[in-house]
Amino acid sequence: MAKSKDSRRLAHNLYMRQWRQANIEKCSASDRAWRRKNPEKAGYRSHKTRAKHRGIAFTLTFEEWWEIWRDSGKWEQRGSRTAQYVMARHKDRGAYAIGNVRICTAAENHTDQALYMREETRRLLSENAKRQHLTNPVSEERLKRLWDSNRGRPRSEEVRKKISVAKKGWVVSAETRAKLSKAAKAQWVKKKIAHP
Repeated sequence: MAKSKDSRRLAHNLYMRQWRQANIEKCSASDRAWRRKNPEKAGYRSHKTRAKHRGIAFTLTFEEWWEIWRDSGKWEQRGSRTAQYVMARHKDRGAYAIGNVRICTAAENHTDQALYMREETRRLLSENAKRQHLTNPVSEERLKRLWDSNRGRPRSEEVRKKISVAKKGWVVSAETRAKLSKAAKAQWVKKKIAHP
């Protein structure tokens, strides 16, 4: 009995998928009409689907989700542009769940994401550096020798050509050229004072 129900359900799903593909304009029009009639439910469905595609758990029910938006008073200003409001997770971690979400501007959310991503990256790099240093320690003296051996080292013709090709098409304004020239002159003055 269970197999026949499952096989009927699979057959129906296949039929509906084929029907939607054959009637795409009709389905699109119907979907647009439903979204206009039910903007809250459409927003919830869209948010939940995007979270799923991003691999983020979404445990809010429609009622919980709508209550958060309604209580914030920002539903009409909702959107992904800088000054518009979004539902964001605290520290951009965890699931979309009660107690882990807030309503803020898209700009705030973007800043928070960048901040926490930098913290996470810094932590991972630090851990990696510690692991590397433990397995392959490099003394300060060795680092200084490596640095000194590359300083002022002439570049080969091949490397100079690669750099030249990479810089082709760069447009440098007169103002920028003047700043670069001034900085280069300052470096030469420092070198002459440091090494008489």
